[in-house]
Amino acid sequence: MAGKEAGPCAPAYVAAIAGAITAHTLSRMTYTPTVDGGPGQREYQEGARVSKARLPLIGAVLLGGVLLATAIPRGTARWTTVGKNRSFSISGLALVRSRADGVDLLIVHDNKGAKEPRLATVAIGAGLRYTPLPWPTGRIPPADIESVTALPHSYGQFLISTSTGVVSVLAIQDGRVSVQGTFVLPDLPATPMIEGLSVQSLDGVPIAAWGHRGGGAEPGRLYWGVFDAAGGTMTHVSQIDVRVPYPMTGNPNTRHISDLRIAVDGRVWSLATNDPGERGPFESALYNLGVLRVTGNGVTFEPTRPLVPIQTFRRKVEAIELLDAGARMALGTDDELAGGAIRIEALPIDAAP
Repeated sequence: MAGKEAGPCAPAYVAAIAGAITAHTLSRMTYTPTVDGGPGQREYQEGARVSKARLPLIGAVLLGGVLLATAIPRGTARWTTVGKNRSFSISGLALVRSRADGVDLLIVHDNKGAKEPRLATVAIGAGLRYTPLPWPTGRIPPADIESVTALPHSYGQFLISTSTGVVSVLAIQDGRVSVQGTFVLPDLPATPMIEGLSVQSLDGVPIAAWGHRGGGAEPGRLYWGVFDAAGGTMTHVSQIDVRVPYPMTGNPNTRHISDLRIAVDGRVWSLATNDPGERGPFESALYNLGVLRVTGNGVTFEPTRPLVPIQTFRRKVEAIELLDAGARMALGTDDELAGGAIRIEALPIDAAP
């Protein structure tokens, strides 16, 4: 992979975004959580090794034929089902707040129907409580929302992006959603498929990253820049191609980026998936793409080489959020006809930069 550095950051963008919006309540709908191994045509066993049929391909791509049967662990945490039909599939997660007994998360759905939910909150503790959030009256809800990120130091403020790169700036208060503005992500390909958006404060600068998923032989593309809250846009934008070795790098159903998050230390965590159709079976993997840094020359990105999957899943994992300053992660699935599920676990212990 080869990328280019961004230009110097303008001083006007150095201050982190500030704001305070009171907490919204979670009150409308309650589900009793269930746990399962995974949807599809077979019984999925999280914690299993990668199948032998796939190992030669992985080994040849990564280390010249050295098989990595024990080097790519599957996660062992249990999935908690949010809903078991298509409208509950999860395409993005963002932290609302942490509690002593759990967390509250904002989730986005890539639904397209006029009456289908776009946003919801889930309160996770001893159980799971799902609360859909209505889109503002008089506004047409966006279709195919694929990502969401909380704005740093701005409680209750979020960015959501559709697959075409149309971003809405949201404020959520007391269960009510208001749209503060919209803009389009810059420098996108002719047919964008945006499946990841993240904003993080690095050295006091609001740094953004977003991803075009690509597919098979077409690489994904990681973009990064500075989020200009006042102008409602991204500036000093750079980009780099991303090709993952797993799942099945040359398969047209493989999406090289299905979501991403910038950690507080600048690491860019990313997911990749293989989606053969509505009934699966699905495969996904977690990656550390590299590190973003703010320097005197602007915003730079150092890619991880070689790019190796850190953890794999037999689900279509399309959402990641980092919790507890990056000590834990929340994952969400878009399992098509089987709906969506969430799980929270520690970041893999071998995931150090």
